[in-house]
Amino acid sequence: FLHVEQIHLAAKLAVVALGGFLKEGQMRLQILAVAEGDAGDALQPLAFEVLAHDEAMQATAVQRLHMIRRLSLAAGSRGMVGGQAMDLDQVGQAPELRVIDTMHRLKTGQLIEAAVLLPTALLSPPDAAAASALETYGQCIGLAFQIHDDVLDEVGDSAVLGKTAGADRARDKPTYPAMMGLDASRKRAAELVESALDSLTLFAENADDLRALAQHVITREK
Repeated sequence: FLHVEQIHLAAKLAVVALGGFLKEGQMRLQILAVAEGDAGDALQPLAFEVLAHDEAMQATAVQRLHMIRRLSLAAGSRGMVGGQAMDLDQVGQAPELRVIDTMHRLKTGQLIEAAVLLPTALLSPPDAAAASALETYGQCIGLAFQIHDDVLDEVGDSAVLGKTAGADRARDKPTYPAMMGLDASRKRAAELVESALDSLTLFAENADDLRALAQHVITREK
């Protein structure tokens, strides 16, 4: 199983991927968040530089290459960038729910999943059970995050959100509330979080940081 320190690292990396701010630990891990705009353009290559060269990370060359590959897949055309392309293509369309699920699993979920799984590369020998549990966790909170994001776009306060509420609807983007309704969207997000929590059973109290993060995904106001 993962050591306590590696579970905590997984939680911190997941917080970063969700756009949060670390209040403790090594603040340089914030660079693993792939942001938008000019800052994001600078941070993306810096993330790979840290994974390749950061001396504070106890990792072999093979482990570093594994983490770099996972992050590159999550951020590229088979991950976030591919999901963003799908997102643009779906504006004004009426896609099936499975298409929206796929889009958001790529656009948001892949990066979150990668952030949670990166510490498993440091295990020697590898722990397939731990990796599988964290993969399920990352997939569930990644999709729950996006569903809740769509809910906030409908009911949130613009001043709190930091963006105009209802912007997705105004741009005719397909959202979960538009397709399922608000109540069904909230219910599905809650079910995904429950599944995420269930996946952490084998870690006992060592995964409490990840449990708190999962709950935050559907209780946040922005």
